[in-house]
Amino acid sequence: MNIPGILNNHAATVILVHGLWMTGLEMRLLEARLRRHGFSTEIFRYFSRNASLSANTTRLQRFCSRIKSDKLCFVCHSYGGILLCNCLKQKLAFTRKIRSSVFLGSPLQGATVARMLGDTIAGAFAMGKSRSALIRGCALDVRPWFPTGMITGTINIGLGMFFLPGKGESDGMVTVHDTSAPWISERIRVGTTHLGLLFSGQVAVLTANFLQAGSFSRHSP
Repeated sequence: MNIPGILNNHAATVILVHGLWMTGLEMRLLEARLRRHGFSTEIFRYFSRNASLSANTTRLQRFCSRIKSDKLCFVCHSYGGILLCNCLKQKLAFTRKIRSSVFLGSPLQGATVARMLGDTIAGAFAMGKSRSALIRGCALDVRPWFPTGMITGTINIGLGMFFLPGKGESDGMVTVHDTSAPWISERIRVGTTHLGLLFSGQVAVLTANFLQAGSFSRHSP
């Protein structure tokens, strides 16, 4: 994808958004690797279980409003992708500054595991106030104006070993189908687990390529 005016994103601030059960510390290695590629970065931290999607959307809006850069890029892991998608859906002011985004195993269609746990006690404990958003995912009516990439893992080690047999390829937490969305510009699969997406050197290189060129290959087509 070659869209005039939105590439050459080394001038942008890259915001990393973690997923459920995480604190943001898990994003540090990926952040360091992106910095070595020349990107300026920030990690957005939020309460994934104890705050609703709406509350975290407001929190992300406030966080982005304090960033002075006029260009933003996002790297979102898992539930973090649903959070960004909700911001786009609501057409929040900061989204007009987005130039590129990479989703890492984000269940944009809703998570199969979340639907299977449903209203169980285990599901309520595990997902907290994020449960409904994880079940339904996030749909966009309009394709974003910037490149959007999805990296999905294919090693089924995690809850998926027990809940996802017969549900297709998964990263142990999210199925490949869960991550599908018609507005994603480019998709790629990597042999890693859901958490491994954050620690894989290959994923870091692919993410840097996409942020810079709008494609997972080294050069935009």
